[in-house]
Amino acid sequence: VFRNHITPTKQQFFVITTFLPSFIGIVVQTIIILGLANYFMCIPLFKNALCTFILIFLTAAFFTVLGMAVGNFFTTQEGAIMASIVLGSVFMFLSNLVIPLESLAPALGSIIRYNPYVLASELLRKSLLFSTNILEERITLLILGGATLVIFILILIFTVVKNQKRVKPVKEQVRL
Repeated sequence: VFRNHITPTKQQFFVITTFLPSFIGIVVQTIIILGLANYFMCIPLFKNALCTFILIFLTAAFFTVLGMAVGNFFTTQEGAIMASIVLGSVFMFLSNLVIPLESLAPALGSIIRYNPYVLASELLRKSLLFSTNILEERITLLILGGATLVIFILILIFTVVKNQKRVKPVKEQVRL
């Protein structure tokens, strides 16, 4: 921690270097899991490879940036872990995994359809099973990409504001 404070590196660089290893790790793990599923289950998971890979990149970026936002917002590790658990639980329970969206009230269902987990899982299902074209699902991809970009920019702004100097320099007094 001490060396981070004495180096002449901008704080935005630390945000980017936090994002990249996590993002690359998640993408590599997801591709390995899908590749093994493709090989051992003999299901053609990569019929629509371009749409699938773009979705994997956007989803991994979104959830990585969301985790970074939670980590930056809370000052303690315990608070960040609890918030991550709560956020993950909310995403899971407000998706098709537990309760079908069709069984919910129409107003609530229309809001929950924009849950990033729901967007990503529905698009992944369409991509893998129905070979959906990228152009057909560009709105969903733009929503995920836009949300990722907005959260990333907010993290950068929060980091800059948090690390600004608290003490303003004293102006020199004019001697008479």
